[in-house]
Amino acid sequence: MSFIISLNGDERIIGKLDKIKRSVDEPRKALEDIGKLVIEEKDKQFDSEGSRLTSKWAALAQETIKQRIRMGYGAGPILQRTGKLKKAFEALFGKNHVRVKSTSPIFKYHQAGTPNMPQRKILHMDEPMKQN
Repeated sequence: MSFIISLNGDERIIGKLDKIKRSVDEPRKALEDIGKLVIEEKDKQFDSEGSRLTSKWAALAQETIKQRIRMGYGAGPILQRTGKLKKAFEALFGKNHVRVKSTSPIFKYHQAGTPNMPQRKILHMDEPMKQN
Protein backbone atom coordinates (compact mmCIF):
# COMPACT_ATOMS: atom_id res chain seq x y z
CA MET A 1 0.00 0.00 0.00
CA SER A 2 1.33 3.45 -0.82
CA PHE A 3 0.54 6.56 1.16
CA ILE A 4 0.63 9.99 -0.48
CA ILE A 5 0.28 13.40 1.15
CA SER A 6 0.35 16.44 -1.10
CA LEU A 7 0.04 19.91 0.45
CA ASN A 8 0.65 23.55 -0.26
CA GLY A 9 0.85 26.18 2.45
CA ASP A 10 2.47 26.82 5.78
CA GLU A 11 5.98 25.31 5.84
CA ARG A 12 5.72 24.48 9.56
CA ILE A 13 2.70 22.29 8.94
CA ILE A 14 4.16 20.72 5.82
CA GLY A 15 7.35 19.87 7.73
CA LYS A 16 5.40 18.16 10.51
CA LEU A 17 3.26 16.24 8.04
CA ASP A 18 6.33 15.22 6.06
CA LYS A 19 7.87 13.80 9.25
CA ILE A 20 4.66 11.87 9.91
CA LYS A 21 4.62 10.57 6.34
CA ARG A 22 8.21 9.30 6.61
CA SER A 23 7.46 7.42 9.83
CA VAL A 24 4.35 5.65 8.55
CA ASP A 25 4.20 2.01 9.57
CA GLU A 26 0.46 1.73 9.24
CA PRO A 27 -2.05 4.20 7.75
CA ARG A 28 -4.28 4.36 10.84
CA LYS A 29 -1.49 5.69 13.07
CA ALA A 30 -0.46 8.26 10.46
CA LEU A 31 -4.08 9.35 9.99
CA GLU A 32 -4.51 9.77 13.75
CA ASP A 33 -1.33 11.88 13.87
CA ILE A 34 -2.55 14.01 10.97
CA GLY A 35 -5.97 14.49 12.60
CA LYS A 36 -4.32 15.55 15.88
CA LEU A 37 -2.05 17.95 14.00
CA VAL A 38 -4.96 19.63 12.21
CA ILE A 39 -6.82 20.03 15.54
CA GLU A 40 -3.67 21.50 17.16
CA GLU A 41 -3.23 23.93 14.26
CA LYS A 42 -6.88 24.95 14.58
CA ASP A 43 -6.26 25.76 18.25
CA LYS A 44 -3.21 27.85 17.29
CA GLN A 45 -5.33 29.63 14.68
CA PHE A 46 -7.80 30.63 17.42
CA ASP A 47 -4.98 31.64 19.79
CA SER A 48 -3.38 33.86 17.12
CA GLU A 49 -6.78 35.25 16.03
CA GLY A 50 -6.22 34.08 12.49
CA SER A 51 -2.60 34.90 11.80
CA ARG A 52 -1.31 31.31 12.15
CA LEU A 53 -2.69 29.98 8.85
CA THR A 54 -4.25 33.00 7.15
CA SER A 55 -4.24 36.74 7.63
CA LYS A 56 -5.24 38.15 11.03
CA TRP A 57 -8.98 38.15 11.51
CA ALA A 58 -10.88 41.40 11.15
CA ALA A 59 -11.34 43.23 14.43
CA LEU A 60 -14.68 42.97 16.16
CA ALA A 61 -17.14 45.75 15.48
CA GLN A 62 -17.47 48.29 18.32
CA GLU A 63 -21.12 47.32 18.78
CA THR A 64 -20.10 43.65 19.13
CA ILE A 65 -17.50 44.55 21.76
CA LYS A 66 -20.08 46.60 23.69
CA GLN A 67 -22.56 43.71 23.53
CA ARG A 68 -19.96 41.20 24.74
CA ILE A 69 -19.05 43.43 27.67
CA ARG A 70 -22.72 43.96 28.58
CA MET A 71 -23.19 40.17 28.58
CA GLY A 72 -20.18 39.68 30.83
CA TYR A 73 -17.82 38.09 28.29
CA GLY A 74 -15.24 40.86 27.94
CA ALA A 75 -13.97 42.46 24.75
CA GLY A 76 -12.09 39.47 23.35
CA PRO A 77 -10.58 37.26 22.11
CA ILE A 78 -12.26 37.08 18.71
CA LEU A 79 -14.54 34.04 18.11
CA GLN A 80 -14.06 32.85 21.69
CA ARG A 81 -16.93 34.38 23.62
CA THR A 82 -18.06 31.05 25.13
CA GLY A 83 -15.37 28.70 23.80
CA LYS A 84 -17.94 26.43 22.15
CA LEU A 85 -16.80 27.13 18.58
CA LYS A 86 -13.16 26.39 19.37
CA LYS A 87 -14.10 23.09 21.06
CA ALA A 88 -16.52 21.98 18.31
CA PHE A 89 -13.96 20.24 16.08
CA GLU A 90 -13.36 16.54 15.75
CA ALA A 91 -11.29 14.19 13.64
CA LEU A 92 -13.16 11.29 12.04
CA PHE A 93 -11.22 8.32 10.72
CA GLY A 94 -11.96 5.89 7.95
CA LYS A 95 -9.88 3.01 6.70
CA ASN A 96 -7.76 5.24 4.48
CA HIS A 97 -8.76 8.80 5.34
CA VAL A 98 -9.13 11.36 8.09
CA ARG A 99 -11.72 14.13 8.10
CA VAL A 100 -11.67 17.10 10.46
CA LYS A 101 -15.04 18.78 10.88
CA SER A 102 -16.81 21.25 13.08
CA THR A 103 -20.03 20.33 14.81
CA SER A 104 -20.85 24.01 15.31
CA PRO A 105 -23.68 25.39 13.18
CA ILE A 106 -21.95 28.81 13.08
CA PHE A 107 -18.57 27.55 11.81
CA LYS A 108 -19.51 27.89 8.14
CA TYR A 109 -20.53 31.55 8.57
CA HIS A 110 -17.21 32.52 10.13
CA GLN A 111 -15.22 30.36 7.70
CA ALA A 112 -16.81 31.92 4.61
CA GLY A 113 -18.08 35.27 5.91
CA THR A 114 -21.50 36.76 5.19
CA PRO A 115 -22.71 40.10 3.81
CA ASN A 116 -22.94 41.34 7.43
CA MET A 117 -19.91 39.58 8.93
CA PRO A 118 -16.28 39.48 7.77
CA GLN A 119 -14.67 36.19 6.88
CA ARG A 120 -12.53 34.75 9.68
CA LYS A 121 -10.97 31.54 8.40
CA ILE A 122 -10.46 28.94 11.08
CA LEU A 123 -9.24 26.16 8.81
CA HIS A 124 -7.42 26.84 5.58
CA MET A 125 -8.82 24.61 2.83
CA ASP A 126 -7.89 24.61 -0.81
CA GLU A 127 -10.35 23.41 -3.47
CA PRO A 128 -9.38 19.69 -3.46
CA MET A 129 -9.74 19.60 0.34
CA LYS A 130 -13.20 21.18 0.18
CA GLN A 131 -14.41 18.56 -2.31
CA ASN A 132 -13.53 15.58 -0.09
